[in-house]
Amino acid sequence: MPAHRLRPSYQIVATLLLVIASLGLAFKLLSRYLPEAQPNLVAREYSTFLQVVGRQKVDWFPYSAEAFEQAQSLDRLIYMEVGSLFSRYSNIVADRFYNDEEFVRLLNSHFISIRVDIDELPAVALALAANTSVFVDAGGALFVVLTPEGYTVEATQYRQLRSSREPLGMYEWLSDHARNWVVEKGEVRESAKNRLERQASLMASSLQAGAVSVDTPEEFAAQLAVAFDSGTGRIGQRPAPLCPAAPALLLSVRRTAVEGRRWVQALRISASYDHLRGGFFDDSPNGWWSPTYGKRVGRSAQLASVLAAASSNGDLLSQAARQTTNWIRESAVGDDGQLYGVGLSTDELVLEGSRYYDFTTVQLPPNSPFRIGATRSTGPPYLTESRMTDPADLIAQAAEVLNRVAEGRQPPMFDPATYTDDNARTISGLALTGIMLGESALLAVAELRLRRLLLTRVHGLGDVDHAPSGRAKTTGFSGDYVWLVRAILDVYRGTGDRDLLEIARRITSRARELFATDTGLLLTRLKSEKVGAFEIDVVNLADDWHESINSVWIRNLQDLAGILADTSHHALARNALQSIGTSAPRLGVGGAGLMRALYEHFRPIVLVSAPDPTLFSIELQRRRFGILVAPNPVPNDPVGYHWVEAGVKQGPFTLAEIEARLRLSEGR
Repeated sequence: MPAHRLRPSYQIVATLLLVIASLGLAFKLLSRYLPEAQPNLVAREYSTFLQVVGRQKVDWFPYSAEAFEQAQSLDRLIYMEVGSLFSRYSNIVADRFYNDEEFVRLLNSHFISIRVDIDELPAVALALAANTSVFVDAGGALFVVLTPEGYTVEATQYRQLRSSREPLGMYEWLSDHARNWVVEKGEVRESAKNRLERQASLMASSLQAGAVSVDTPEEFAAQLAVAFDSGTGRIGQRPAPLCPAAPALLLSVRRTAVEGRRWVQALRISASYDHLRGGFFDDSPNGWWSPTYGKRVGRSAQLASVLAAASSNGDLLSQAARQTTNWIRESAVGDDGQLYGVGLSTDELVLEGSRYYDFTTVQLPPNSPFRIGATRSTGPPYLTESRMTDPADLIAQAAEVLNRVAEGRQPPMFDPATYTDDNARTISGLALTGIMLGESALLAVAELRLRRLLLTRVHGLGDVDHAPSGRAKTTGFSGDYVWLVRAILDVYRGTGDRDLLEIARRITSRARELFATDTGLLLTRLKSEKVGAFEIDVVNLADDWHESINSVWIRNLQDLAGILADTSHHALARNALQSIGTSAPRLGVGGAGLMRALYEHFRPIVLVSAPDPTLFSIELQRRRFGILVAPNPVPNDPVGYHWVEAGVKQGPFTLAEIEARLRLSEGR
């Protein structure tokens, strides 16, 4: 008799599958309540950079007095990471190191761990950098060991997780510091204090007074132009920085204007520009041709304004300026829907390669104007110098083809946090780009965002919040003040709204009260808000990610002096420049912002009186980059062009007379 084959019951199978699915869902829901997934102290911080490690096993602290008090109470060393979502190294460390059980055990047993967001607490990063390019050289992330009091024991850039050879891996490096703290605590403290004293002495000695002359920035610009190699994007032996101050200075000085345009063209065709979507990638230690993939909104907007200043209508530079501002307007709105977020972070957790931004040579269509690095089969697209003469619409069409190839790729995380200094940089860049391209719609966007920023971040006396009140570190950073005034002045140039000038004057006065030294320069941070001992008084002079705080401060004073015909502001700017007369050239290309401020100190300002002065001022401004042209704020002045030099106003003159005066001033 044949055996009957057993048939499974479909009802039983279906029930088992349902049970398994239910258990999987239950485990997923319950996993957040397991001990290793419980939120730590940074989970509810405002900074996105802190939030992403909010459920890690590391006992994270935000940067606060409580963290240092805990370190002193337990007599432990402090491990502090200072970085951002835009640093690939920070992302790698967060993904790999802080999920390694042995490494986590080392941190939790022997250190108090603090994570600092460069964008939320820029003053902390500037204190560590101390007028050097350390964060650019370190790829945007610095790892610091501190004594419980906050003296720096040692700082390092990215290391491998483990390595017993020099340079030691991060685990071995921290283990050595933990052992030294147990065995030689007194020596470690003394050495750290001595290190701080040497740094403070070096900072003080770097501020050296000297006479100011228009020859200094002109010679600086000429040397910069000679040293710049447009084929490699290098200045001598070092990569050219992405800070807009250097090309802006070259464009402003008549004898280097051609080299300035060549600089901007090289930047436009390089791999540091996002050819498909607009915007610029963050600085890389290796320069333009090997960029990191984070895109900061503020920096991209500032560089867009430099592109626009160097452009001719319809060329690749104006196309890139428009593409960048379109990316900002369409894709960079922050979490409040009214201001701009910080930008698009890096998208990979490896040291090389990007699933979002990179393409293979095979993916390039036939006859594509784009190229991939000669030594690599994959990378970001760039243009060769020979393609600069191609029609802009041809390049745009080729970019659209690659965009279609990239459809479906998952973009990196967007940082929606809204900080005042970065929003002000963005607004300033949008306004200047609108002026240089003659686009009133872009100016209107800049004005709208500026009013929102003023409404939410500025208080009656002129105090400025860094971030949303009650949600983040909100006060005490001078960069918020100077960049907000910069945005106001640049929007005023295109709109002529006199009410903005009173706000600019109030914020400037408040910044001077809170941050100014006897020299007229500004400290980076309020002394009352210091936490760690390493936070010595920093007078920020060097361009790092952006123009230095004091270079923008001096430019603001000079522009206010010209627009308001106020000699006192001009005198304060001159005193500040004289107090560092010999300092800026020693900073090399990092001093380009100060050199630009010094050059503009000797340039006139032109004010336009007319029934609709913005039309005339924008037209003249487009032809004369580096000269401030603005509507005349005095309503009853005679119609014409007024010439302001050293805060003294003359005129009115005709346009022909003003043009003649400008030619004479450029030839002196």
